[in-house]
Amino acid sequence: MPRLERFFETLIGFHEGSLDLTGRHQRRYEAHLKRFMSFVTDFYLAMQHASRVVVEQDLGRTVVKMTMYEFSAPAIIEEFRTKWNLSRSIGEDYYARQISKVMKAMKRLPPKFQKLCLLDLPPELHHYIMNLARIEEARSLGATCRTLREISISYIYERHDIILKFDILRNCGDSGELNGMSEEEGTTSLRAQAQEARAKFLSEIDFMLAHGDILRRMRTLTVKDDWLSVFKQRIDIHSASASYADYWQPIITGVEDLLQRVHLATFISGTFGLTSGMLTALAQMNTLHSLQLSDCPFQPILDELAILPRISSVMNLLLVFHREAGEHQLELLSLLPNVRCLVIKAFKNNPLCIPDTPEGFFQRCNPFRSLEHLEISELSREDIHRLASWMRASALSGGGLHLTHFKLDMSVGLDRDELMNLIDVLGMAPLRILIFEGISYAGLDLFDRLADMFPRLEALTLIRRENMLQTETKPCAWPHATWEYAPHLARFQCLKYFAWNFCIEPVFETTAWDLPLMESGFPEAEACDMLEWTREWDEHSSYEWKELARLFLSHCGTLEHIVFLHRIVSVLALDVERGMDGKVKVTSHQWDTPRRFEKYNPDGLGGIRAWFFPEPATS
Repeated sequence: MPRLERFFETLIGFHEGSLDLTGRHQRRYEAHLKRFMSFVTDFYLAMQHASRVVVEQDLGRTVVKMTMYEFSAPAIIEEFRTKWNLSRSIGEDYYARQISKVMKAMKRLPPKFQKLCLLDLPPELHHYIMNLARIEEARSLGATCRTLREISISYIYERHDIILKFDILRNCGDSGELNGMSEEEGTTSLRAQAQEARAKFLSEIDFMLAHGDILRRMRTLTVKDDWLSVFKQRIDIHSASASYADYWQPIITGVEDLLQRVHLATFISGTFGLTSGMLTALAQMNTLHSLQLSDCPFQPILDELAILPRISSVMNLLLVFHREAGEHQLELLSLLPNVRCLVIKAFKNNPLCIPDTPEGFFQRCNPFRSLEHLEISELSREDIHRLASWMRASALSGGGLHLTHFKLDMSVGLDRDELMNLIDVLGMAPLRILIFEGISYAGLDLFDRLADMFPRLEALTLIRRENMLQTETKPCAWPHATWEYAPHLARFQCLKYFAWNFCIEPVFETTAWDLPLMESGFPEAEACDMLEWTREWDEHSSYEWKELARLFLSHCGTLEHIVFLHRIVSVLALDVERGMDGKVKVTSHQWDTPRRFEKYNPDGLGGIRAWFFPEPATS
């Protein structure tokens, strides 16, 4: 289907002026036009032997009419399909529509041919284009000619992934059971796959080490281990096995050698253990700006940490724990004295735990000296007060708190004591953005306390958990009405964004437009027209909640956005604009994209790095 669409769209592109990588040249147009006219001739010759048949298909309350064609000799249409390599699943109406579309474009506009080619542009523009392109797009451009290939190399190898790959379907089905193999055969096959994966992993490292130009251009490196622990245990290559070193040492040595030769801006590791050698190599990179670690075993012991060099250039740190975090995972913070953004993502089945020796840990690890943005997902409930103590101890040790952005995401709601304790500690920081995603207490005095402690707050997000069963963000009942909460926002002096999961029902309202149908017993002749029903529904429905925005604006005049959340999207977002004449305009949006507000509340796959500090510009 894509090949067929490209066949028609290419010709349309000549007349509309759109450009593809092959170029918009007259010789190419004439060749394509000749092929198209041959296709049209063959199609209509075949259709001369077809008769049109309308078939009605019953879909319950709706009857759909479908057009089909019957040929006097089936071989005629088969010859056409074979000649043009077409699928039987594509109906003749599709070809007719596409031909008509091309003919209209040809009639409406003359063909447009290139007067200037891509290579005629100055090299500065070539570099600018490559800089804007994704890696895949840069590779496509580089594949067109030698000139663009030479320009694209620095952009193609700017980011590189080295993955110890594992293909679960090679040995097992979707259920995880061995595919028709005995236990011994399955183990042998897994060992063979492990050796192949290691050989390919090491060959990629050897290739890069042999090309200094690639190493000099590399800015982002991802090292990832795709092997599941259950399969590592089956073939004895897990960390506690006797053969661990035999299999893993060449891999570890290769990664350490590679890290010693590159100057990265971002290092990403997925389920790949960090060794002392790797950490030492990272510390030598004065260009390293961001560190992203997902389920990375942390191998150095505390005694080694004391003598390892500090990784002083890192400003952004992302830690993801899908599994239970090891006892010393947070000890990595002692090596990063200048982190400004820290994101820790754990999950409700394995929440994050702060080490239970707070005196020594707080002394060794004090990221709050430099930390400005902090996001924590799923902290152990028992460690809420320990987090507050950690921040308080760090603040009192000198320098105070510098946090401007704080987010705590909990599947179980925080009670009043836990909330007030955290608010008291965070009151030492100049917060501008505050997110409590997971609170059980939502009294009016909570808003008063927040306004007292953070009068300069610009964005506030509060997500209530209605009970112990509600662990995800969805609309729920709050203990007070909107008109009771609104006056308690009055003391916020700079609040622009307020989001919560207050349940507003119905989100849209409708009139009794179907009352005549109801009174007549919903006659079948009218009720079966679902399309007409949908039009009537939309025409007589309303999503207007603008008066709700005006209610909050009457108390907090700085508000620009009021958002009602369901998971990471807004059920309803009310945007406020103020004109030069002072008039207020309120616009409502339903099911809005989370990207629009990710600077106020980072979430989802893309927003997880929304609070990262940008890499400094290079001269």
